Amino acid sequence: LKNQATMNWPKINELSRFVLDPTIRGDVHTLVKFFRKRIPCSCLDKKYEEVKSITKMGMCYNPDCPIPCAYVERSKTMYCSRCRCVTYCSRECQKADWTTHKIHCEKCAALIEFYSRTII
Repeated sequence: LKNQATMNWPKINELSRFVLDPTIRGDVHTLVKFFRKRIPCSCLDKKYEEVKSITKMGMCYNPDCPIPCAYVERSKTMYCSRCRCVTYCSRECQKADWTTHKIHCEKCAALIEFYSRTII
């Protein structure tokens, strides 16, 4: 497991879950920061100042994760070292999810390899 991702698909997935399902407590800090960088005005500056002290949260992709809602502090999450497309809260969760993730991992790693060779 690595602590850095090449593409941040987990963050994008977390944001989409937060936007699509308001019952899921998402990472408001990341949500505001995400839109603040993409909206060319200062309308979110005040809101960002309010939420920037909120701890950034990440999601464990093991569906059987023992942590409630599988949300953990983002600094404690670990990326799959092969594809870097999913995060886990622990090595145990990664091992438990490997049978399911392995299929997607191979495809994702192949795509990353392809694009890293073709995009300069």
